[in-house]
Formats: sequence, structure tokens, C-alpha cells
Amino acid sequence: MEAVVSAFSDMPTSTVDGIRVRYDDGWYLCRPSNTEPILVMRAEGRKQAALDYILSDVGRRIGEIVDLEKLK
Repeated sequence: MEAVVSAFSDMPTSTVDGIRVRYDDGWYLCRPSNTEPILVMRAEGRKQAALDYILSDVGRRIGEIVDLEKLK
């Protein structure tokens, strides 16, 4: 979790429940599950283009930290 927080150190964030990263047109949340030993990740964009940008940015920032292939 600390590595994910570090990956977004240049972005506006909240760490109340995991890490929530604010983008101009949406957000990304990564937090530990309360019931399983996994990280739960969610993202939302106001439009599809915004969501695509957020997902691309998240992948670029944490792709080396988290095995994103397991998410497909």
C-alpha cells in the first residue's frame, strides 16, 4: 500500500480509507479489502475519455508495483 501511495505523491490525495487520487475529471481509489487479503481498486471518470486517461495513468504509475495482468 505504501508503494501505491508513493506512486501518486505528486497528485492531490486523501488517505482516509486507502488512497483516493483526485483527477480533474474523476478519481481513483485503492484500499485494502476488509474481508480478503487483496487490494480493491476503483476508478470513475465524468466521461469515457476521462476514465480512459485515469486508467492509463494508474497503469503507468503502478504497473511495476502491482501485476495488472491478474486484473484482466
